[in-house]
Amino acid sequence: MRIFEVTAHMSTDTDNYGTSINSWNAKERHKVKEIPMSRLITFEHPDKMKNPTSKQNMMKLAKAYHMGEKIPPIMVKKHEDKYMVLDGHHRFFAAKLAGIRAIPAIVIPDEKITID
Repeated sequence: MRIFEVTAHMSTDTDNYGTSINSWNAKERHKVKEIPMSRLITFEHPDKMKNPTSKQNMMKLAKAYHMGEKIPPIMVKKHEDKYMVLDGHHRFFAAKLAGIRAIPAIVIPDEKITID
């Protein structure tokens, strides 16, 4: 089983909206687990994947999922009864496009997430 050490920082600044991940914080380790696609939500709008560069990246990832290639896990946080994607939106949308039922993810605890 793979174990990663993770912290996350979420920015609400409209010029830098998103999440940055520090995957080598030595304080705590997190296990990769399979999360059903039906339990995932995203703060990225699906229309972002219509951008030519994003669409190209998503299509490459979808093909990789179909071919059974190992793709790095997405990063998520618990959100009500679901999980919110913090990092890995292209992987999420590609897995959805490829018909994947569950995706590898690292669940980052709320105490490891900072928001500005």
